[in-house]
Formats: sequence, C-alpha cells, structure tokens
Amino acid sequence: MVATHLGALHFYQLALPVPKAKAGSFDATAAGRGQSTFNGKGRCATCHVPPLFTEPGWNVHKPSEIGIDDFQANRSRTRAIGRRRCAA
Repeated sequence: MVATHLGALHFYQLALPVPKAKAGSFDATAAGRGQSTFNGKGRCATCHVPPLFTEPGWNVHKPSEIGIDDFQANRSRTRAIGRRRCAA
C-alpha cells in the first residue's frame, strides 16, 4: 500500500540539508583516521561511493560484521530476496 510513495519519500530524505556538526561534538582526529581507513586499507570506498556512500535497499554487510542487532532486518521482506555482498 505504501510502495508507490517510497520514491517520493526517498527523494525528500535526500533533499534534506545535512546539519553541520557542532564544534567539539566529535573527535576530529579519530574521524580523520576513519576516513583514511575508509578510503585506503579498508577499501570501503570501492563499494560505498558518493554521494550517498551506500545503495539504499541492499544490505552489503551482515549485522554481526558491523556490530548491530539484526532484529528488524530479519523481519524484512528483502531478507527473502537475499543479500548482495561487497567484493572487497
């Protein structure tokens, strides 16, 4: 019943301006190390490309690989379709 509205919702979400982080709200040095790993040794940037750095609707990694709970993912319709894996 909602599938016909998902395209418009996705467009709206992507159109929202990204807020600037407040000064001192994160560790800039650690963020720089993470960016270096993302673009370098981790090879994350080979699959996660700009502007979104992900592909909506596809789970590239298992929840256990990134340390999150998979309760909602296991309830999803897309679970039956399968999971596409990153080549890295």
